[in-house]
Amino acid sequence: MKTLQPHKWLMGETIQCYLHVLVNNSDQGHRIYVLDHYTANVIINDEREKVRRNILSKVDFYDYEGIISFLNVDENHWMFLYLHAASSQVFVIDPKGHDEQAKSMHAASKFREFFKMRRICLNKNDWVDIKWNEGLISHSKQQDGYSCGVFVMQMAKEVVGAFPSIPCHFAIHSAREQMKHMRLTMAEELLKGSVFKRGHCCSLCAASKPPSGGAETFWIECHRCKRWFHGACLSMSRKEFKRVQKVEWKCCLCK
Repeated sequence: MKTLQPHKWLMGETIQCYLHVLVNNSDQGHRIYVLDHYTANVIINDEREKVRRNILSKVDFYDYEGIISFLNVDENHWMFLYLHAASSQVFVIDPKGHDEQAKSMHAASKFREFFKMRRICLNKNDWVDIKWNEGLISHSKQQDGYSCGVFVMQMAKEVVGAFPSIPCHFAIHSAREQMKHMRLTMAEELLKGSVFKRGHCCSLCAASKPPSGGAETFWIECHRCKRWFHGACLSMSRKEFKRVQKVEWKCCLCK
């Protein structure tokens, strides 16, 4: 959240979270897959062996009609990535407007290889017959050195809002005060999208199931604030769990 302050360079986690909020709040969101930016960069920029290790074996792309994600360039610049299955188009949109056709063409080639690799390794045929080609969407340009992430988030917002249609232009106002206002608005959207049922979700990971997975999940409630936590998220063993059940346990937020 701090990176949404004016004139800050946004962290990837902030952008990723915002994309999930957009999809979750949209009537068409169930048709769009949010690809994490790490995997997107692997698919487009890394060697085949590394791509093979990030092949998304649990995802069935037949369940979706589009992908949104973003890419990192030189560790300090973000670009928007969009795959539209119905039109077979891949868009790599650079807020600075540099070489977008070439970047989109390269990404389309890499995703064609990616889906062929899934067929070979996983026997999955989803999207393998789509002849991906480059697409272009005109847009206003970034005018400073730190608002690329804001542009990416606004582009994603327009794509999700228009889906399944493709926007013909991203009109993002790049003036200093308007950038500041957009950051504030997005921070509010992130906070609203972060609300969850306290009795059903862990107060550390915000999910019903712990990130570590596993067949057995045990929960513990803070005696003072009444928040619930996964034992796994607290790195708590079963033995420790049995011990703290006998006392008035307090979470790290209340100690």
